[in-house]
Parts: sequence; C-alpha cells; structure tokens
Amino acid sequence: PAPAPAPAPAPAPAPAPAPAPSLVDRIGTSGPDLFDDAPEGERFLGLGGLDVVRLATPSTSHGLARNPAGSETWVLTGTVRNEFDDIERLFFTDKRVALDTAAGQPAGQALLGEGVLLPASARGPATMGLLLGLIDSGMDLQTVFQLGVDLGVVAALAGSGQPADIVRMAWRNVVGSEAPALMVDALSAMMDGRLSSMTPAQFLNAVAQLEINQVQVDLVGAWAYGAPYL
Repeated sequence: PAPAPAPAPAPAPAPAPAPAPSLVDRIGTSGPDLFDDAPEGERFLGLGGLDVVRLATPSTSHGLARNPAGSETWVLTGTVRNEFDDIERLFFTDKRVALDTAAGQPAGQALLGEGVLLPASARGPATMGLLLGLIDSGMDLQTVFQLGVDLGVVAALAGSGQPADIVRMAWRNVVGSEAPALMVDALSAMMDGRLSSMTPAQFLNAVAQLEINQVQVDLVGAWAYGAPYL
C-alpha cells in the first residue's frame, strides 16, 4: 500500500500584539502651569492652579474624551496618545477646550450662567469665553451676575431690570417657553420684598444651579467631552 501522507505542519502562532507605547510624564507645579506638547505621547499632570496644555495641532485631528477610569483624567487620541490629569484647559490651533466642566468647577459654572442669560441659539464659544474669563479672574457666578446687573447687561437681555422681566428671561432661557403669569408673579415676589428680598444676581444664581438648567445646557455632555470657548 502507498505510504500515508505526512501530516500538515501546524500553523505558525499569531504574533503577539505590540505593547502600547509608554507615556512620558510631565508634572506641573502647585500653581498655574503652561505645557507645550511634544511629538511623543505624554501624560500631563497638573498639581494645582489653572493648568493649560498648548497643542500644535487642530482639534479635528484628535478624539477627546474623559477617561472613565479616572474622573479627572482625559485621553486625547490621534497620531499619538496623550493623557491629561488635573489639566483644566487645552489650547488647540483652532479652538480652546475647557475640561473643568463639573457643576461646581469654573467652566461648569460658566455654562450654567450662559444657560440663564441667553437662549440656546445665542450661546457659543465667544460668550462661554467671556463668562469663563470672568470666573477665572476670581469671581464666583453670583458676582458675575451682579456685574451684569451693574453694567446694564441683564436689563438689556431681559428687556428691563424689573423683577418680572428678569423672571421671564430666566424662565424662557432655561425652560424654553414663556412663563405663566402666576409663576412670574410668584417668582418676582422673591425679589420685590413680598416673599423675600433676593437681589437679581442672587435670584439668577439660584436658577443657574437648578438641575433643569444643568440638563438644558447639557452639562453631562460637557463633563464627558469638554466645552469649547474662545
């Protein structure tokens, strides 16, 4: 009989995947830091203050998202991978992105203030940058609102500085519809002394912190992907 054919050789094992490149740590100080990016992948660690990473590429060259494994860690993907830990701002060549977007952080507060003062169609990186700049200078959001009152900005946006018009503006921008007359009267009473003696700035700040405002400005989306500003 003919000899049995030799068994086929076993397939070669698949090559092991290449290990992920290690990141180079760049560590900041306890105060504000400005980092410039480098070609290799890096991990930027801000230790305190307002920390900025300036990149030499446009934002469209990258993907950016918060790392779910660390609430203050962000991952930038593209030609190289970068990580940002306790970094507040990224400066791309085409725009700036704020990463401190939780409700109690500066960019989060700026978004909430914008949500009360402006309708959705009028919001954008320019107004976000204006409010964020004031907050970065040391103001809290109520002080920003008070500045808007003192300069006549709130009155211009609301139609007047009267409590009823301020209520109508805030309701329209936050809820997205016109306020019922009963609600205008009840909420105005919080500023005109009938119910309490809140200042317009205190009233606007209280409205800004409401969950309905956090939802309508998409604070969850900003927390996950950052907020662009000029």
